[in-house]
Amino acid sequence: MPDFPSPGVNFRDICSVWEQQPHLFRFLVDEIARPYRQSPPDVVVSIESLGYLFGAPVAYVLQCRLVLARPSGKLAGVTLRTSYAMSYAANKELEIHAEAIQPNERVLIVDDVLASGGTIAAALALVERAGAFCIGVGCAVEVNYPGARSRLRHGARNLPIHAIVRI
Repeated sequence: MPDFPSPGVNFRDICSVWEQQPHLFRFLVDEIARPYRQSPPDVVVSIESLGYLFGAPVAYVLQCRLVLARPSGKLAGVTLRTSYAMSYAANKELEIHAEAIQPNERVLIVDDVLASGGTIAAALALVERAGAFCIGVGCAVEVNYPGARSRLRHGARNLPIHAIVRI
């Protein structure tokens, strides 16, 4: 969809996957979870809002906890918060509950689409602030966006990214 949500942005709408193709939605959930079945994470961090549609069933399949990463002001209680920017928006903030992730836990970050990498980088920063270790990123679609993967560094190594479709 050209010029959505702002001029110059070409939004990739994947809503038809769950609205019209349940077999494809199930395939994507199963494939996001596949690399982690033998050694599941302790926690799946799922990013609002469309990331929830993949994160919740992936956590169910992997039989692990689910932590929601939400925009600032949407979670009750004490939170960890970080600022970030996306390809089409700046000055955004993402939060998780402060005690939802424990030190040294293994975390998988799940979102619907990886484009500029800003939102996933923010989730990664929150996981690290909690003292946990991110084992990878799972997403349905990765958009070929300059510099996106370089934003997702975990220490000295690149964070493993498991994208089912690359466009």
